[in-house]
Amino acid sequence: MIRFISLCLLCFTTTFSSLACDPSSTKAALKNISWLAEDYPPFNYPDESGKVIGIFTDVLYLVYNKLEIELSDENIAIVPWARLYRTMQVSPDFAAYSMTSTVQRHSTFSLVPLPILAKTSIMVLKKELKRIQVMKHEDLVIAVVREDIGQHLLDNYNFPATQVETTSASNMLKMLAYERVDAIAYAEEVAFFQSRKLGFDKGSIVPLLVLDDQSLSNYVFHKDTPTCVVKLFSDTITELHQSGALTLIYKKYLH
Repeated sequence: MIRFISLCLLCFTTTFSSLACDPSSTKAALKNISWLAEDYPPFNYPDESGKVIGIFTDVLYLVYNKLEIELSDENIAIVPWARLYRTMQVSPDFAAYSMTSTVQRHSTFSLVPLPILAKTSIMVLKKELKRIQVMKHEDLVIAVVREDIGQHLLDNYNFPATQVETTSASNMLKMLAYERVDAIAYAEEVAFFQSRKLGFDKGSIVPLLVLDDQSLSNYVFHKDTPTCVVKLFSDTITELHQSGALTLIYKKYLH
């Protein structure tokens, strides 16, 4: 389940220069950034018309509106996670969302969090839970989305199961439904949301083992993005959080 945290945790996530920034050029730089997002509901996903919606998308529009910067729907694209991750490594012309914090990602990107803690777990079909609970970890076959937080956590913990890489949550969940794998490693709230879209019965997927429940979800900028741009974006999110505007968005999607 997604949990909300106090604003003070945001202070420790990114370190910024104290040098003065020119507001006009900083806003112009932010305006020129193109945004990428994964199909990762309820954080970010396309609606029936293809428009990108979700918690992070709505907050992004709030940030731009507050800064009086135009942001068109065409400037936000849904792409596969592996492509998003690679683009953010090589091109400062892009920013993206949403990305769960890890030590590696903090060293690779500039991350700006929302005050949301998400739980990432190994999950299984409920009907298979008893069978899988008695299996050795090295005998498990776990589907992951390539370069996603689930795969990162399994690798970081040297979890001995066999991994099957997929390119999307829907492909991963279909493999689980057809019992081509024993489990998946993914953010719980997103897995539940996606499974409902795919027609899974409520409660048909259950957690087997929690991998992490203390990581923040972030907007991500390339390391070469000017510090002033990242700071302006972060400060604006802080102001929106203090005003209560973010809470309204959370309630819209997390009812």
